Amino acid sequence: MMANSESLVTTAVPVTDPDELVALLARLVEDASDALATERALAGAVQLSALPLAERARLAAPLLKRARKQAMDDFHGPFSGRAIRADMGWLALAWGTGELPPASTAEATGWHSPGQDTPWQSRQPAILSGILSARIGEACTLIAAGHGARLLAEPEFTDGTISPGELAAREAALSWAGLTPPRLDREVAQLRAATATAEALVLEPFVSSPSAGDPEVPWGEARFNQGVLGVHARLAGAPEPRSASSCWPLLTRLEHYSLDDRQFAVQRTGVRLDEMVASWPLLCPRDPELVAAHLLSPLSDALGKGRNAGTTALRGLGGRVVRSARSGTSPW
Repeated sequence: MMANSESLVTTAVPVTDPDELVALLARLVEDASDALATERALAGAVQLSALPLAERARLAAPLLKRARKQAMDDFHGPFSGRAIRADMGWLALAWGTGELPPASTAEATGWHSPGQDTPWQSRQPAILSGILSARIGEACTLIAAGHGARLLAEPEFTDGTISPGELAAREAALSWAGLTPPRLDREVAQLRAATATAEALVLEPFVSSPSAGDPEVPWGEARFNQGVLGVHARLAGAPEPRSASSCWPLLTRLEHYSLDDRQFAVQRTGVRLDEMVASWPLLCPRDPELVAAHLLSPLSDALGKGRNAGTTALRGLGGRVVRSARSGTSPW
């Protein structure tokens, strides 16, 4: 593997073998906490959709029953951002059968969910992990069309970055083929190739504490039900907007201490916060301070019972610390 001279990380090897893709999908429908593996499977499934559907169906046959079960286990419907394994199940089904998910949550689950019945093709990500989910949905659409194109946002290096020259070459290849990249694929690719904006970010840590809830509830753990104890980060200064990216508001929203995505993952079975958190470091890998600010909350969660994302957050934070140390900046 080649080394990236800027960060001393290795080149990410694309998935070009269909047997490797099937093995990777089989692993990810069970555990999608490896963000780079998820990205490789996502890009490989799109590129290998150029294979005849009959061949894809034959190769994926042992996987499809399990993939369907996992795909249907997302109570919030396709590509909610809360069940990455379910998203990978849909990716496997799209690649092996050409099947696309139901358009809405109601169609997928039989339950009406207010605010979630917008067709997934036009739904905006509501939480940070929803960006990856929406990109998997875009990939399913490309696979169903059988384009077999190279995704713009496929990481070139194992830290998630893409060199500007590589991104320009991919854009030229798509233009020559007469193809238009999906919106989020293009935006995430630009984030991964963009220069850092750390100088525009003013971040500060703070501690949150649970407050007493209903005074009628007897003293004990149940009474302290408003908020959680933890260390978090917030923006003390507004960054310059990334005008080309609709993802930027989510990337600069740091209220993980109050958002219900973490509480949802802790309180419900089948939802894994580590899988949701795993994708965060690869969203804007050239902004290590912003990535570290996001990862502080789930890292702090590891101190409490029921939390399962501490190791994943530490793994993502470790990459940011190495990158920052080599560039002479702080991971904050």
